[in-house]
Amino acid sequence: MFLGGGMPFPTLDPDQDFNDFNFSFLWDPALQKGPTELQLLKLVHEGRAGRRHALAEFADAMYFSLRPQAFDAYQRFHGPVGFGHSEWFYAKLDHFFQLLLYDSLQVTGIVNDKLVYKTTDWPVEEGFTIIGFNGETIQPEQIEEAIGPGHNVCREWLDVAQKVTEHPENRLKAAQEWLTDHRAKNPSTSSRASGWAKNQERDQIIRNCLDRGMERGEICLELDKRTIPTLSSLQAKGFHRWADGWINPEVKKSIQTLFSKVLLRKRPVNPPTVSE
Repeated sequence: MFLGGGMPFPTLDPDQDFNDFNFSFLWDPALQKGPTELQLLKLVHEGRAGRRHALAEFADAMYFSLRPQAFDAYQRFHGPVGFGHSEWFYAKLDHFFQLLLYDSLQVTGIVNDKLVYKTTDWPVEEGFTIIGFNGETIQPEQIEEAIGPGHNVCREWLDVAQKVTEHPENRLKAAQEWLTDHRAKNPSTSSRASGWAKNQERDQIIRNCLDRGMERGEICLELDKRTIPTLSSLQAKGFHRWADGWINPEVKKSIQTLFSKVLLRKRPVNPPTVSE
């Protein structure tokens, strides 16, 4: 994350542990656990199929997972992290919106002794495993401008889940219109100096490099040229240069996962920012 001039603030880079770390009173009144990313996707699908209570469960998970108590619990399980509840709130909220907007599932399985990848939806064929999902995404700054950590209200999460579900022809537009309406009703919500700016620059560089057919190792060198901070998970292991992380088998997978996520995100492409 970058807060203007000076040193970059530690960046929150969601991984599977982060995506699966949720709480829900409806799932567990003791708030010891909650739905995983896959279970949240299933709730969205069930809501689209007409099971309205599934959307209530999804909204309940949003509310309890966005609270400061959830962030504190995450730190107890995974150790102190280099970001605060505000960063947790926005990264979690971005993830929940991605789930509401998913289009299809990525699955893999063995067919005739060959590994097969394909896109599908529920129900998933027997023998196939879900490895990810596709869908449109909202610009993070639009979320920040409309909602603050003090606006964590379960009934509003249910409202947006219902609005998005009711417009299968254009879920992205429905979510954006809900955010615009929410911002108009809550004028006290101020736009922060965008904490996503550095991530957007990083992702745009990666996207442009991939479009040019550059090798992954070359992209890492490009990120280093641009002095883009490495993932927080890499920094925690002492890797502050992308190129160093790429040649280390232990952390290379994290960089590969980031590249894959950037490829899947359907965001507007800006003019190339690759250095000469």
